[in-house]
Amino acid sequence: MNIIVPPTIEVTEPDDEQLLDAVRLGEAMWSESPVYGGMKQDIAKMIEFAYNARASDHSFFNVVTVDNSCYGFMIGERAPYGFHDSEFAYDRLLYVTPTRRGSVAARMLIQAFEDWCKLHGVGRIMLGVTTGVHAAQTEKFYNKLGYQTIGALTMKEI
Repeated sequence: MNIIVPPTIEVTEPDDEQLLDAVRLGEAMWSESPVYGGMKQDIAKMIEFAYNARASDHSFFNVVTVDNSCYGFMIGERAPYGFHDSEFAYDRLLYVTPTRRGSVAARMLIQAFEDWCKLHGVGRIMLGVTTGVHAAQTEKFYNKLGYQTIGALTMKEI
């Protein structure tokens, strides 16, 4: 009888190779999204965004790998409220490949983000869904993790 050993899933701050793997996943995310799919992608801009996010002490950038292959990433930021001294945090991008959705990958990325927020004294995190991909399921997933739905995000093209 063969015993199947589950692959090691790891969340880490990306090195250059993993950062570029995340950019490639970003291309897949945009292609999958009905909201962003029609927009022209600028790979140089995506790489610049990723490097800047990784370099900033106000940004969180981690990848999830399985057997050294990148299957997801998260970029988040912390920022001060405009009316108070404390900071809040929010996601800029969270993506897990379709083959790894439903696994622990997204949960692990969010947990790493929460840990980073605690380390920086951030008391409130806001997660959104702006891609138009599985919005209702993603909201339910966030609710299961303890996030409360507080409103809606709307869009109009002009």
